Amino acid sequence: MYSGVKSCNEGIKALQCDDYETAVSKFTKCLLSTSDSTDRCSLLQHRSTAYLELDQYDAAISDAKEYVKLRPRSRKGYLCWAKALEKKGDYPALCNVYINAIKRGDGLEKALLKPLIIANDKHNVMSNEFMEVLLLGNSKYCEKCRESNNLLRCSRCRVVYYCGTDHQKEDWGRHRTQCSFLADAHNFLLEEKSLRIMKDMSWLVLRKKFTSLTGITDWSRVWKHLECSACTSDVFYARMSESLSWSLNLVKAICKFNLADRKKLVIHILGADDTYNKEGYYSYFTGFFPFPELELVLIGPDLLQNTTTLKFTSASGSKISIYYVSDVWHNFTSQETYKPPDLIFASHPGIHEDFYDWKPTLKMIISQRIPTALTMWHKEDFISAIRVLENRYNADILFDGPSPFPSLVKRYARKSWNDYGIQVMNSYWLGIKGVKNSKHVN
Repeated sequence: MYSGVKSCNEGIKALQCDDYETAVSKFTKCLLSTSDSTDRCSLLQHRSTAYLELDQYDAAISDAKEYVKLRPRSRKGYLCWAKALEKKGDYPALCNVYINAIKRGDGLEKALLKPLIIANDKHNVMSNEFMEVLLLGNSKYCEKCRESNNLLRCSRCRVVYYCGTDHQKEDWGRHRTQCSFLADAHNFLLEEKSLRIMKDMSWLVLRKKFTSLTGITDWSRVWKHLECSACTSDVFYARMSESLSWSLNLVKAICKFNLADRKKLVIHILGADDTYNKEGYYSYFTGFFPFPELELVLIGPDLLQNTTTLKFTSASGSKISIYYVSDVWHNFTSQETYKPPDLIFASHPGIHEDFYDWKPTLKMIISQRIPTALTMWHKEDFISAIRVLENRYNADILFDGPSPFPSLVKRYARKSWNDYGIQVMNSYWLGIKGVKNSKHVN
């Protein structure tokens, strides 16, 4: 029994009485008086809880991290860490805590897999690491009941598991539509992992200049102009297509709305976040294509407010300027820097999801008859978006269907709140302009 036991008891009592500042003070005093790892873990967990109630999230996270260092095989430290991140609102980091713990081994998979799945479902967080955990079999659970005992693997895709043949038969009606695609995704990820492929953008070089936007018609034409200088694997080309698909579908949207001959275009990219810069969707890949002079404005509430303007010259000699606005579009329209765009473009905006408030933006876009192109992850998103635009806004949908440049990679990810399945970046798209008062263009 260490000397600070009295202060510890006082801290627990203060915690129970919602006197969190006193609780922090008492637990801190206890931590200064003991080096025993078991006692320290208990105190760190209590103090982290008190910090959370005081909205001191970083302090709570720091205590949880120290707990994990002391007891890396204990699920309690990871759960404490994840709880602090959830209250802070850092959902990607929350999921990564579980993912990294599972990848460590140490028997944590069984304890943390369900919290990871729940966190992904609840917060709509998807990542390549999460897909890898599922697809590569590091995490095993019954696809029907989520239990992890006495599992059998589907012999066709070798990805999903069942606790018995009864659940496999019950789930076959749903799984059979995904089975072959899961096998493809699984094999792609295995090869990608074995090659240790990373999206090193400097590996992609322009072998032959594009002469016009209208001449960029399909992937085979793109690969005649672009090549991967450091790797000839189909896996790397597929990986590159994920990022290229953003700029290429923007190219086709410009052509669809007959804007390719303009000398200058102002284009607003909606729903942007910081990953857009990290992945180079517009700050790097646009440089390969013969756009007119471009003023791209990336707009989204999740962008860093201090992101600086980027200006460069494309391979075709046109000037490209990229500006960043940390706000929603309908608020941005009232700012002094706002210029009416020639085109609005958004990838995977989720306009049908209730937790994204697209209503004010969509109303303004449609009422002002701004040409707008949207892409979707999969057919279900596409159908839902069509219904929203037609039924709620009577939008004039000028074109719709499979996009010209979907990613060449199939990913296993969350398709709805209770269903996982195959997703492909920018696989479907549609274009709108104003309300329905003109002939549909196929």
